[in-house]
Amino acid sequence: MIRLILFGLAVALATAAGTLVYIERTRPAVEAVTPTSVTIPVAAEVWVLVAQRPLPARHQISAGDIGWIRWPEDRVQPFFTVSETGNTPLTELEGLFTNRAYNEGEPLDMGALSTVRVERLSDRVTPGMRAVALAVSAETTAGGFVKVDDFVDIIRVDGGGEGRVILENVRVLAVGASMGNVAGLTSGDMPETVGSNPGTVTVELSPRQAGILAAADYDGRLALALRTREDKAPIPPEPRPEAEEAPTRHFIGVLQGETWVPYEVQ
Repeated sequence: MIRLILFGLAVALATAAGTLVYIERTRPAVEAVTPTSVTIPVAAEVWVLVAQRPLPARHQISAGDIGWIRWPEDRVQPFFTVSETGNTPLTELEGLFTNRAYNEGEPLDMGALSTVRVERLSDRVTPGMRAVALAVSAETTAGGFVKVDDFVDIIRVDGGGEGRVILENVRVLAVGASMGNVAGLTSGDMPETVGSNPGTVTVELSPRQAGILAAADYDGRLALALRTREDKAPIPPEPRPEAEEAPTRHFIGVLQGETWVPYEVQ
C-alpha cells in the first residue's frame, strides 16, 4: 500500500515538472529595449551688468563695484544692460552715483545713475535724531545769515513780549530748500542760503526736543540766535530775583459800642 502511494507522488511530481518545462519553452521571447538619451534644451544666456557687492543709494561707483555675469536671455528686463561677450569696458561708468540701493548680483539700471550725488535730507540726519522745520523770517534768523551746519539757540517769545531760550546748540540741516553744498557741485551751483528770507529753517532735534519745539510753536513766536561754531557751552541760568519778604502786620481789636473794630499797629 505504501509503495503505491509513493509511486503516485512520483508520477505527480514528474507530470508537474514536465508541465513547467513546456510552459517555459512555449513562452514568447521578450525583446530587449535599448535606452535612448533624452536631450534637454539649454536656455540661451547673455551677459548682464550687475552690482558685484551691495551698493547703497548715492554711492559713487568705483572699480570692482560692478561687473558682467551670465543671465538667462528669456529673463532679461528692458532696463538691463546687456553685452554679447561680457568684455565691454566699464571705465565710463566709474564715478557715477547710484540713485537707489542695489543688492549683490542685482542688475544695474542705467536710468538710476547720475553724474552728481543727489543728496537727501535724511542722509544728513544723525541716527536717533529728527529733522524739524520751523517758519522763520529775516528778522528771526539773525538777519538771514543763518546757514547750513550753523548752530543756533531757539528762543520763544510769548504773547507778553518776553523771550526765553527753550533749546540750545541746535544744528541747522537746511535753510529754505537748500541743504548746502553737495558733492560734485560748486558753491555757485548750490548756495548755502536761499536769499535773506528763506521762509523755513530745518533743524536737527532729539524726539524730546521736537516735542518741546512743537509745543512752543503752538502758542508763541520763535526766533533763532546764531552761535559761533566753537561755542558749545550751555547758557548759564539767569539768577532769579529774590522775593522781598512782606512785613509782618499786627492788628488789635477795639470795641466800639457792640462791635470790635481791627486797627493795624505799626
